[in-house]
Amino acid sequence: MHLLLSLTAVSLLIQGAAGAACEFQQDNFHLQYGVREGMVHFRLILTGITGRHTMWNAIGFGQSMYAGLDLIVFRINNGQVQVSDEYVKGFTSPWRDASNDITINSVNHLDNMVVISFRRPQFTRDHAFDAQLSGCQSWKFATGMNPMSPRGDIFHHRTTPTGRMVCIEQCRI
Repeated sequence: MHLLLSLTAVSLLIQGAAGAACEFQQDNFHLQYGVREGMVHFRLILTGITGRHTMWNAIGFGQSMYAGLDLIVFRINNGQVQVSDEYVKGFTSPWRDASNDITINSVNHLDNMVVISFRRPQFTRDHAFDAQLSGCQSWKFATGMNPMSPRGDIFHHRTTPTGRMVCIEQCRI
């Protein structure tokens, strides 16, 4: 019951009365997002997740891995959830930003579902490795159950991430 109330509160936070959240859904990955007062709020629902899964998903901001992508990476290792601010350039493993700009609001497990609520500033001081989330820009969504080592090292995504042009100001909440 407590989880249901938490999910309802997060949904109201994302939807808000001032506008409409935007969303992306593919495979087991359902993301709602919106901006309010310089902060981008996210709610990610991953389905089909059991306590024994070891996998990763990510949201990338930028044109391509070749050009460099600011990443929010979601690692699930035997039921433990980790969200991190990372960067990748080229076809190699990402590295964690020196400045973690992600704030986790909550992580909830319900049956075979994980719900992660988090936020990050629209504008950060890490100009070298963080995308400034304004205007219209390319976002990439690495969905599915991508392979990861027990130590948390992520391996190549199983499918090509889906790209979408996101105009964040249209997602006011």
